[in-house]
Amino acid sequence: MLSDFTGNNTDFSSLNFIPKMNPQKLLEGYQSIITAIYDPAAFYDRVYKFFKEFKPIKRKRAERFQLVYIKALLKAMFYLGILEKGRRHYWKLLIKTTFRYPRFLPEAVSFSIKGFHYRKMFRQMVRLEGEV
Repeated sequence: MLSDFTGNNTDFSSLNFIPKMNPQKLLEGYQSIITAIYDPAAFYDRVYKFFKEFKPIKRKRAERFQLVYIKALLKAMFYLGILEKGRRHYWKLLIKTTFRYPRFLPEAVSFSIKGFHYRKMFRQMVRLEGEV
């Protein structure tokens, strides 16, 4: 190990180990993988496939509804469903989930927000790396 691990999995400027392959090619490959897995089409498709396979434990009582959930849904619909380039994939996930797995609709929104966050953080890191 060359340095302590920072925990930042979007750091494309340095490695804390000596790779056997060309370090620049390794970092470019990592960036390519991150770009592919957080691509909206691939990300939303993976979320839907998860719903098809996931078998949750039955809960005795439903979670209490809170107004904050509506606020999160409306913000997600605005940012992900209107502003973001991958909005078509977002709506496809929500519509398919609503009709086929309605109990997972809150998770669909939650995963979508997390995916948006990952894409946003990744874009910021790529931008910062380009400035160095």
